[in-house]
Amino acid sequence: DLRLASLATLDAVSKATGGALQLELIGAKPMRAFDTNLVVVAALARREGGVTKIIGAAIAEEDLLLATSRATLAAVNRLVSPLLARMPELP
Repeated sequence: DLRLASLATLDAVSKATGGALQLELIGAKPMRAFDTNLVVVAALARREGGVTKIIGAAIAEEDLLLATSRATLAAVNRLVSPLLARMPELP
């Protein structure tokens, strides 16, 4: 389930960037660190011929799927933000 939540998030992000950023999931893993439940997501981002490994984490208080989506968004944030800033506004 965590893998599917992350894949769906990556697919939505890729579509939102018009395919400028291609994302491939390495894995999504729940873990416990610092007395807190976390989800960690690792992925590969391909853009303009380059490949970057990205990692994101989120605290999983109640909903693991929501935490997985948040961790996925945390992983792609720095790469996606500049691309989304250039998108035209919707009418």
